[in-house]
Amino acid sequence: MNQCKNCKISTNNNKFCSKKCSGFYQRINKTLICSYCKIIYIRKPWQIRKTKINYCCQKCHYKDKAKILVSCHKCKNQVFIYQSRARYYSQYYCNNKCRLLEKQEWLIGSKKKFNNYYNKFIRSLRCTAKYLLWKTNCLSRDKYQCQNCKRKSQLTVHHIFTMGQFVAKHKLNREAIMNDTLFLDQNNGITLCRSCHLKQHSGEKHVKNTKH
Repeated sequence: MNQCKNCKISTNNNKFCSKKCSGFYQRINKTLICSYCKIIYIRKPWQIRKTKINYCCQKCHYKDKAKILVSCHKCKNQVFIYQSRARYYSQYYCNNKCRLLEKQEWLIGSKKKFNNYYNKFIRSLRCTAKYLLWKTNCLSRDKYQCQNCKRKSQLTVHHIFTMGQFVAKHKLNREAIMNDTLFLDQNNGITLCRSCHLKQHSGEKHVKNTKH
C-alpha cells in the first residue's frame, strides 16, 4: 500500500488516489536550492529532476562540472576542458586557429584525405541559399539550355573562375569564398550540360567527383 502524495490517503500501488489529487499536486510549486549558486528557486514537480543535484539555470549546470587541465595538440599551451569532452576526443585545442592549422597539416599529409575533404567542402558550398539563388538566376538568364550545344537536359552552372581556383585562393575558408564578390557574380557563371561541362574540366583535377 502507498500513500497519496497530495492527501496522504492510502492507495493501491498508485502515487495518487484520484486524478483530482494528481492535477492539484502537479500545480503546486516546490522550492529548491541551486547546487552551485545556492539561490532559492521555484519549480513544478514535473520540472524537478529525480537526481539529488538540481540547478536554477543552465549556466550553473555547466559551471558546476569539473574541468581538467590538458595541453593543446598544436601549440602545447595548457587549457581547461570538461571531463565529458575528454571522454569523446583524443586531441584538444585552445582555440579555432590551432584547430584549423592542425587540420590543414593533416590534409596536406594525405592526398586521399584531402580529396575526400575537398569534395565534402565543395558540396557544403553548393547547399547554401546564396549559391542556389545564384544558380537559379544563371539558369533563367540562359533560358535553361546549354550555351554550347543548346541541350535542355542534365544542366549545371559552370564557374568560369572555377571552384578549385577559389579554394586555392582562400585556403578552404568557407566565409572568405562566400564573401568573394566574384564567386556569386552571374557573369562568372555559364549554363552547360553534363557532357560539355566534363569537356570544360578535362584538364583539371577532381573532375569525376565534383560539378562546378
